[in-house]
Amino acid sequence: MSTKSSTRRSRARAGVAVALAAAIGLYLYGAGPGRKTAQAEEVSGEPGRSVTLVTGDRVTLPADGAGGPTIQPAAGRRDMKFVVSRVHGHLQVVPVDELGPLNSGRLDPRQFDVTELLAPGDDLPPSVRSTGNQAVPTESYDVTLTHLDRTGAATDAFQTALVNLESGDYLPVPATAGGTATVLLPAGKYLLRSVVATALADGTTESSLLVQPVLDPATDRRVSLDARLARPVDARPERASVVGASASVTFTQQIGAVGFTDMLWGSDFRGISTARVGPAAPAPGFTSSVVADYAEPGPEGDFTNSPYLYHLAWFRSGTIPTGFRRTVADRDLAKVIAAHAAEARDSLSVSSATASPAGGNSGGVITYGFPLRGPFTQTEYYTSAPDLRWSSGFIAVGGKQLDETLRLAAGPRELTAGRTYRETWNQPVFNPSFAAPPEANWYVSRAADRLFLLLPQFGDSAGHRGFSTLLGERYALYRDGVKLAELVDPQGEPGWAVPLPPESSTYRLEAEAQRSPGMPLSSHVTTAWTFRSGHVSGTEPVRLPVSAVRFAPALDEFQRAPAGQPFELPITVEHQPGSTAAPTAQLTVEVSYDDQSWQPVRLEPTASGWTGHLDHPQDPGFVSLRSKATDTTGNTVEQTIMHAYATGLGGSR
Repeated sequence: MSTKSSTRRSRARAGVAVALAAAIGLYLYGAGPGRKTAQAEEVSGEPGRSVTLVTGDRVTLPADGAGGPTIQPAAGRRDMKFVVSRVHGHLQVVPVDELGPLNSGRLDPRQFDVTELLAPGDDLPPSVRSTGNQAVPTESYDVTLTHLDRTGAATDAFQTALVNLESGDYLPVPATAGGTATVLLPAGKYLLRSVVATALADGTTESSLLVQPVLDPATDRRVSLDARLARPVDARPERASVVGASASVTFTQQIGAVGFTDMLWGSDFRGISTARVGPAAPAPGFTSSVVADYAEPGPEGDFTNSPYLYHLAWFRSGTIPTGFRRTVADRDLAKVIAAHAAEARDSLSVSSATASPAGGNSGGVITYGFPLRGPFTQTEYYTSAPDLRWSSGFIAVGGKQLDETLRLAAGPRELTAGRTYRETWNQPVFNPSFAAPPEANWYVSRAADRLFLLLPQFGDSAGHRGFSTLLGERYALYRDGVKLAELVDPQGEPGWAVPLPPESSTYRLEAEAQRSPGMPLSSHVTTAWTFRSGHVSGTEPVRLPVSAVRFAPALDEFQRAPAGQPFELPITVEHQPGSTAAPTAQLTVEVSYDDQSWQPVRLEPTASGWTGHLDHPQDPGFVSLRSKATDTTGNTVEQTIMHAYATGLGGSR
């Protein structure tokens, strides 16, 4: 396995929208007189790549591209609301108080194109791009759109767009004096979205999201986008001590294999209202959501080590609500008591939760990351519904630049109201895990005559999927003893696909990963699987019969076991779900306390697996583990985990 001096970012695809700080170059756009420029920047101690808009508001993107952005309003703008859109791969974040200046031409819309600000070089504003995959019909219609604010007055403080429901073309509505615009639309069906801003006497702004999921220009020739139709949105816990961290109304329209996503975001719902306009019939492929995160401020007065978190979400198919009000009591929510272990006192990490509809993705819902200084245990509350799923995430960071060291994820899963769950995150041993795969192509699978590998090699002892920042990584595949393919240092590739011959053969798959310096646990992990596989009919992935030996030592909150005494080590063999992996016929485990000599571990069968009996040396140090398991059909797994866990007093490492 080769190694590199620079660390490689982990390949996490688990719906967590917070990530490590990353240095990027400074890029400035020219601005109008008296205006600040937007700039991309490195933000020390903050997760993700960030850009500060001309308004002083900061937008942070997840480094792995998963989930939505994190928005931090500028000082004195905590109650500001933002229109967040994804258009042809570009993320646009517009504060509602800038809709008027944008429409009057006093501001360049590129000042709010986060994607373009972070990746300069394209002079074509994304708002005028077209996918180019639809022929222009000969029949077109003039459609007149009138914008009225909450007082009933015509206004130019709006952002309106149409999306062609066949091609996905995004058509911004040009601003005109008096709030009335006429657009020429080719025949077809369109989604119409508008945000109308109303300046209130107290200096705040009311933001009204108006959506017509299906507009037919042949019949809808005049449309009134009247903010007075909108009704307030407010969703909150009963607990009075919590504060809003993130609140959004989001909708997604699926168009073929892609989706158009739009949202109205703020730190809370004050000043947000919504309305569905036009016909009331359900819209195919349309999903909306109301999502909020609340937290009780921690000891430092911010959300660090908040004792209580609330994750609230409601999804609707085919429509968007006209107003929405919910106040939820703790008894009506699922309760999760989450303990977060740490290598040392005050180790920094981030926890998050992402909502999604059952059978679908999050639809671009913003995921808010709550900072932790571990070890720390907090209580989390979640809304529950048969069609609602939650995915949880944890990111450990370290070093002067607060680089990501480990990323863990769980779900999507259904949580039951009134039930209490107990979870432990970030406890060793870190090694391959086959816990509930989030997608069909995860882990090790075969479709027709192609092998697919997407393997979290650093799942924690609870089975949360885990990816680490690595110094080096290697995969190799052998067929009947002959090497078919090898992949060294994938450098951020989302997975590995290898063509296979159709004949049934014996395969050996090897995986090796070396963590970056400063990450002492599971510092070097090697795994090898043997299994038989032949042609698979159809195009759907079929999971292959591979397993992992999992260790769950009872450690303290600083990830350490006691030194100088006998120690019992719980052991299980975890099969890849949905595969033909058979019951374990034989298991051997060896232990090393000096990284050189190995000795067998006495195993005692239990109801769920085995207990390994160890004798920890008197001096603090590390415990390395080597194992081999064979199932009743001959499939095998061999693992070596250097520095699987530590012994001695915790809190000082």
